[in-house]
Amino acid sequence: MKQLFSWVNELIGPRKNVAYYMESAGRSAETGNLEEAEKSYRQALELAEECKDYDNIAGSAAELGRICQAQGKYAVAETFYKRAYQTWEESEDNDSAAQCLVVLGRLYMLQHRLTDAEGVLHYAVRIYQSQHGNESVKVADVCSLLADCCLQKNSYTEAQTLLHRAQQIYEKSYESNHPVLAVNLYSLAHAYYQENDHQAAERLYQRALDIFDQEGKDCYSQYAHIVCSCCHELARSLITQGKKDEGQALLQRACSIANQYPGYLNEAELVDEAKKLAGATA
Repeated sequence: MKQLFSWVNELIGPRKNVAYYMESAGRSAETGNLEEAEKSYRQALELAEECKDYDNIAGSAAELGRICQAQGKYAVAETFYKRAYQTWEESEDNDSAAQCLVVLGRLYMLQHRLTDAEGVLHYAVRIYQSQHGNESVKVADVCSLLADCCLQKNSYTEAQTLLHRAQQIYEKSYESNHPVLAVNLYSLAHAYYQENDHQAAERLYQRALDIFDQEGKDCYSQYAHIVCSCCHELARSLITQGKKDEGQALLQRACSIANQYPGYLNEAELVDEAKKLAGATA
């Protein structure tokens, strides 16, 4: 009997310690103490590997990736994300494996490693399709992210194809005024705008703005940058088409949003454009 209790304690004890370090790391991360969080997650990972606690091996490795990424240690973060992915794949936790690939893809995009990002994101799409079908919102989300890669590479036609696919899924999955639709419509409009298809871009920008307007001001705090960009780019598109009055009104709206929600990257440019247009139309 003592031997049985000893065996149970050997089995349960390390797992309790893993849970302790995971909880401790989580608390440190919440308070912004990333170095302490990293230390605790490393201890959790080490213990989890000792007792072959595969769920916590993957979980602690994924959290280590997130913490290291937040500290700018991208190469270390990549190593931990790959460790988490490998563990989830081996344990056939396909959803977690796919989500880890998405996180890894975002990391690659952050480093402008677009080919690497596309590789892992395409694989994530295949996993989600096999698990949830071709019309899954998860498939749409990754397609939208893949489109961002294409936009960064100036591959606008490919981006349009991916965004149209995502939009079709979103339209079936969400209500007609859901912000996710507006965000995707903005990206699609941007792809057409970059190819100088101003009429197609205008329709999409306007529909995106209509959705944001339906959602009201509460929505703006979360999507202020996109709403501002949408107004800005639509204004430029309208001005290119000779619709200067409409363009000027939208530029002023973009300036107003930028003032309400500071941090828009082109605030000075917006003000300068608005002044120049006002002078040209005076």
